[in-house]
Amino acid sequence: MENQLTTTGYVLKEEKVSALAGHIVKNTFVININHPFPGYYGQAMVEQSVPRSIIFVTKKEHSWESILRAKKRINSYLELNVDITKSKVSMWNRKFEGIRAKGFSDYSEIEPVQKALIQEGFAMAKSRRMGEAEEALINLKKFFYLDPIEEGIFLDHVRKEMSYVLLDRHVNWEVFRKVTEMVKNNISDSSFDIANGAFYMNDGIVDMVRIFKPQSNPDLLREIQTLYRKNLLKFS
Repeated sequence: MENQLTTTGYVLKEEKVSALAGHIVKNTFVININHPFPGYYGQAMVEQSVPRSIIFVTKKEHSWESILRAKKRINSYLELNVDITKSKVSMWNRKFEGIRAKGFSDYSEIEPVQKALIQEGFAMAKSRRMGEAEEALINLKKFFYLDPIEEGIFLDHVRKEMSYVLLDRHVNWEVFRKVTEMVKNNISDSSFDIANGAFYMNDGIVDMVRIFKPQSNPDLLREIQTLYRKNLLKFS
C-alpha cells in the first residue's frame, strides 16, 4: 500500500505472568507472559509460538536507543531474529524495568540472548518468587507499520491480526479498563483483545486502542472506535 505509515509509540496491556524458572541465567528474574491476548477467545491462541514472550528484568532503566543497538548486535552474532525492546512492568505496587524479547524458536535460545545482553552491559535483577498467573501491567515501546484504511483506523502491515483505532483523549489505565468493560458489553462481537497505547505522530502523541482479532473487519473497528469515544465522554 502506497500510503503505508511507519511510526513509533507504546502499548499498555494487562497480562497474566509468571517467573520463568529454566533456560535462564541462574538467580535472575525473567517474566514469562503466560496468556497473551486474554480478551480473545479463539483457535489463533493455540497457534502462537512457544515461548511466546518474556521480559528480562533489569536492575535499572536503560534507554530504548541502547536496547535497539544491542538488539542489532546480538541478533547478528547469535544469528537469530529475536525482537527485543524496552519495557516496564507494574505489579505488587511496584515498577520493574525490563527488556521484552520474543521470536524465539524454542526455549534453548533464551539463555544465550540473556547472556549476550549481560555482556552488552545490561545488569539483570535477582530472581523473585511469583505465582503461576499473576496480574501485571506491561508497557512496551514499539515500532508500528500501519496501513490506513480510513480516518483514524489502521491495520498492522506486519501482524495481520492487529489493528488500531485512534481516540480523541488520554485516560489512565483504570478508566480505560472500565470503558473497555462498557464496550465489550455493548458490541456486536466481543471476541477481541484490547490494549491501550499511543503513537508518536502528527507532531505529538495520539492515543489509540490496539485490537487483536484475526480477520477483523472495518465495520467492527468503526464500532469499537465509536463506542470508546462515546463512553470516554462519561469520564471527561
